[in-house]
Amino acid sequence: MLLRIIMTKFETGFLLGRIPYIRMGDQSDPLIVINGGQGFVRKHSFDRMMHDAKRVARMLPPTQGFILIGYDQQLDTKATTETIVSDYERAIREMKVPAFSLMGGISYGGLLATRLAAAREGSVKKLILVASAHKFSENGEIRINRQIQFAQQEQYYELINDFAAIFRNPPLLNLLLKIKLWVDRNKLPEKMNSGDAIVRYLQLIMQAEPVDLTAITARTLIIGGELDQFFGDGMMEAARNGIVDAKLEVLEGQTHMAPPVECSRPFRRFLTEFLDQS
Repeated sequence: MLLRIIMTKFETGFLLGRIPYIRMGDQSDPLIVINGGQGFVRKHSFDRMMHDAKRVARMLPPTQGFILIGYDQQLDTKATTETIVSDYERAIREMKVPAFSLMGGISYGGLLATRLAAAREGSVKKLILVASAHKFSENGEIRINRQIQFAQQEQYYELINDFAAIFRNPPLLNLLLKIKLWVDRNKLPEKMNSGDAIVRYLQLIMQAEPVDLTAITARTLIIGGELDQFFGDGMMEAARNGIVDAKLEVLEGQTHMAPPVECSRPFRRFLTEFLDQS
């Protein structure tokens, strides 16, 4: 019932006139969530973004409001990770909430959230990284470079098919996704962002200067799958060890999509315990 109440209270709009957001619930202390890479890989629509928002709602305690922030669809060609983080900072201020007290990032969004937490030293009180860390693992960088090549050639089927292979449980889910992708392959150009925009976002984070984890004073929770294809191989452990006050919850045998999709119940338990602690 509480979840339904929150889900009926939402607003949509653009921050700074160009960064889409959805606010769910009307709490005065919402969790600020930076969306995952699907926010810039596909063309923006609030219908699609609402799907992401509902997925976030399923992961959170039923009374926890949040603001899901997307990506500038017309990113300046001179943009850097620093200017993107600065834009998010200004955008959050525009919301007129106790900004930065609670900050979360999903996958690609976590890469930006760690940089924002480091830049706002002392202002972010709690940081949550979902299937994410401060940088890609070596295997993750290989995958991202492959996706950059697909995007440069606007090979959208190959790009999305690469993403579709990162589910683990149940195996049938992978098969169903691949079948649907094959059936819809000719419609992908209508749904996808421009290859240039996708490449720009992916290259920016690959070329960014390393984040100073010691500057993050927020109490931090990192949740990810043991076999995460983008942030595994010890990268989440490195984030935990580098941040002053960080806890890592590893979902054994799980992959990149485990926290947001495949293991949402244990994720909610970990997150509820974390948020309940003062």
